Amino acid sequence: MKKWLALLLAALLALGTCALAEESQPVEAEIGEDCAIVEDLPADEVEAGTPVAPEEVEPDALWTEDMEAADDPAEANMLSWTDSDGFSYEVIDGVNNKVCVTGYSGALKVLSIPSKTGEFTVAAIADNAFSGSNITEITLPNTLEEIGDDAFYGAALQKVNLGKGVRTIGDGAFGETKLTSVSLPDSLTKLEDRAFEICESLASVSFGKGISTIERYAFFECTALTSVTIPGNVQTIEDGAFIGCTALKTATLKNGVKTIEDYAFGSCDALEKVILPSSVSKIEDGAFYVYVRGVNFTNPKTRFECSAGSYAAQWVKDNTLYEGASVNLEQSDCYIELANQTYTGKAIKPDPVIVCRNRMLVRDVDYSVTYKNNRKIGKCTATVTAIGPNTGARTLEFLIVPKGTKYTRVTPGKGQLTLKWKKQNRQTTGYQLEIVNNSTELSKTYTVKSPNTTKKVIRKLDRNAYYDIYIRTYKKIGGKYYYSEWSEVEYVTTK
Repeated sequence: MKKWLALLLAALLALGTCALAEESQPVEAEIGEDCAIVEDLPADEVEAGTPVAPEEVEPDALWTEDMEAADDPAEANMLSWTDSDGFSYEVIDGVNNKVCVTGYSGALKVLSIPSKTGEFTVAAIADNAFSGSNITEITLPNTLEEIGDDAFYGAALQKVNLGKGVRTIGDGAFGETKLTSVSLPDSLTKLEDRAFEICESLASVSFGKGISTIERYAFFECTALTSVTIPGNVQTIEDGAFIGCTALKTATLKNGVKTIEDYAFGSCDALEKVILPSSVSKIEDGAFYVYVRGVNFTNPKTRFECSAGSYAAQWVKDNTLYEGASVNLEQSDCYIELANQTYTGKAIKPDPVIVCRNRMLVRDVDYSVTYKNNRKIGKCTATVTAIGPNTGARTLEFLIVPKGTKYTRVTPGKGQLTLKWKKQNRQTTGYQLEIVNNSTELSKTYTVKSPNTTKKVIRKLDRNAYYDIYIRTYKKIGGKYYYSEWSEVEYVTTK
């Protein structure tokens, strides 16, 4: 203890005896990549040679932009050390004797960070301090005010006690950990982007009274989370805050919540119930979207509870098919799509995608379908007719295309490629090959007019060049060509 006290005294005396010019001389004391303080010594307010204490740094300013360009700690008169328990520290506020934890070199997996180290108060955890570590449980002191970006990202952490003083949890601070539950204290005022992203074991989260915004992707892909209650002190749920929480069934928003941004609860496929308070005044597009068969729309499983006459009630009416509502398939707000199909030799009866007012309709419940010319390669039709309380009908067109093929062997040569592929002569006239130079992005298409040919040598290519190659089949009927899907890309480099 005497050693570090002596070092501290020497550092403060060095600052106090700096020569002062007639004009104000700002002195920046940089203290490493993790933590920094900035001092300003106004020369016109002191006598030359008088020791001057550094300006007090507000507790919120534990990190500054100077972190990114900090010089050698010794040159900046900064103290840093590792204690006997393996915790590493750096001074962030020499006036108020505050330090941040920058890492841990011990072997324990269950940790408790002390509130003080000597005369210093532990006030922060630096960026990446415990990222990727094998610690499984940690208790944070009540003196802790800030947890830095990615502080525990990817750690084996299963349990955390955040203490009662933490005010900021940084970007990705607990991302990809194994936490099963988390209780955010009332002291917390800022929960930053991705704070708990991809915590796949996180089944429970509770919010304190101090937080007003749940920032972007804060709980992205927390796939074990089944229910969440947002207290009224939270006014805004930002973009993607709970996106990809595929097990989430219930979301209860308390009175006070005002804004639900894009995809806040997007891709929550299991979401059955959402309680929207009368305080909600803005629900952005896609707030509750799911993605099915190439289309985004409000989750058809979700039922919304809200007060009559509220903004939320009107939003539900405008954006969902609430119970007892009917649709007209001929109206422009009904999206209907029927994808192309691959030839099988049998009659093909694909289900169309029909979305009206952000709700996917169900075949044989909301509509019926009849088909025509749906066996051979070429153009087919499907007629969709409303049933039940719904009205209207639509006729759709889709194509039946030949079955595709793929490369079986690709042999690079000097400025050339030898390509072989799987024969596909059923309902096939020939093949198309596409070669794309990955550097120049120039492409060239080659046509093979016989279905029995399964090899081609492509010459006059660049040497030592990287190419993407594709292949598909085609069928010619009269003067029209019908193409299969392109094969998956193959990558090859010429010699």
